[in-house]
Amino acid sequence: MIEDLAESFRRGGGQETRLPPLYRRISAGTAEDAEVRDLLLETPREQRQPMLLFAAVHYLLLSGAEHRLARWYPTVGGRADRVSDGDPYADFRDFVLGRRAQVTELLATRSTQTNEIGRCAVLRPAWAILTQEVRAPLGLIDLGSSAGLNLLLDQWAYSYSPDGPRYGDPSRDVLVEAESRGAPLPALGPADVRSRVGIDLHPIAVGDDVAVRWLLACVWAEQVTRFQRLQAAIEVARTRPPRVVAADIVEVLPSLAADIPEDRHLAIQNSWVLNYFPAPARQRLKSVMAELGATRDLSWVSIESPEFAPGLDYPPRPDGVDGGGASVAVLSTWRDGQKAVRRLADCHPHGSWVHWW
Repeated sequence: MIEDLAESFRRGGGQETRLPPLYRRISAGTAEDAEVRDLLLETPREQRQPMLLFAAVHYLLLSGAEHRLARWYPTVGGRADRVSDGDPYADFRDFVLGRRAQVTELLATRSTQTNEIGRCAVLRPAWAILTQEVRAPLGLIDLGSSAGLNLLLDQWAYSYSPDGPRYGDPSRDVLVEAESRGAPLPALGPADVRSRVGIDLHPIAVGDDVAVRWLLACVWAEQVTRFQRLQAAIEVARTRPPRVVAADIVEVLPSLAADIPEDRHLAIQNSWVLNYFPAPARQRLKSVMAELGATRDLSWVSIESPEFAPGLDYPPRPDGVDGGGASVAVLSTWRDGQKAVRRLADCHPHGSWVHWW
């Protein structure tokens, strides 16, 4: 297990396209430092993730902990570009070991949380397409909803190129930006969402400052724009908090679907959620979807990784090329009991670019 943990940090340190420089350097240093790395051994097995340690440290800094480590973290006034001229690991190590009790408590009681509204750059066009097709308002259910921010996809403004138009109300406080590639961007007509509800085992209440701080801590400290966008989205959500049910997705989905009136089209979405499901649970979810689709029309937009959430429907790319580790947006529809599956797009895990098919 110790070797596995070291390798987990080592992989993080070497994944240049996945971790930004600050976290990449910290991950590489932790891989070779048993005293810091093995703090995770004091936590439940399922919690032993490098990103959980990074989030715990970020959380303490956001909570006001004073230490020279802060000079490396832009979200608390530091400069990440220092990494090009120096090494943050000694400061990271001193911070963690000096606050061992606080860090281990967070590791033992928290889990990583994300509510990445950048993925709405894919979800919003998908539901605009579906609204036009079904000619009915949508009853939206978001799986793995966290704070429920992706339920508010019609509340953001969108831009798909630096010089292109903005979609939605330009006065919106939240702008979701993405690079649109491949086929032309689908028309962003209205997405008529009449009801919305999320499901999450451990939802984040947008009015809970401590819970919100943890959600923010799970954002990489170097990604200031992403961090600030999440802050702005939370402020919007606080004016009208989305409903998120604390429950097991597979168990409660049928009853929540039954609550959607028949004059609304049942619309279900998820993004980077099913990678946390064990394989049998993913198969049970597919069975639940099939059972729902046998009784009423529904549309399911799923943005997941074939690498980390195998066993789902991932139609091949139309160009026959390997996806190269991208996330895949899949639209599954049931009409009069008949299922159809379409690969809508490949995209960055956080939605920063979208390749439409």
